[in-house]
Amino acid sequence: MICATPMEGTSWPSPADEGMAASETVGILMKQQPIPEAAVLDENSVEMMRVWIAQKRLYTSLKVGMYKETSKVPEEKAWGMILADAARHVADALEKVYGADAQESLRAIRDAFARELASPSTDVEGEFVKKQ
Repeated sequence: MICATPMEGTSWPSPADEGMAASETVGILMKQQPIPEAAVLDENSVEMMRVWIAQKRLYTSLKVGMYKETSKVPEEKAWGMILADAARHVADALEKVYGADAQESLRAIRDAFARELASPSTDVEGEFVKKQ
């Protein structure tokens, strides 16, 4: 299943907030991130998540249910691992690109994650759609 979820309530910053004209942002907002070479080469690769900031809201597309339907791995455990791995990649990128300490970044991400789970700034809404 794919979940398309607009996150209401939070005003997400966009390039337009930084004074960029809409014509300047098209390439930024619509540009997809590169697909890792391993995912391209592996015929069994699966895209699990995409996230966009659009119209000052957060949108996600998730492949939920793959583990529940195809393995004995609990879906919640798999997603915990996916989200933790993504956080480590963000911390690593912040260190490599901006010189931030990866462990401090990971601690800040973990703290923000815990605060957001405890007291959400947005309501989760959206719908599940079957991929055609």
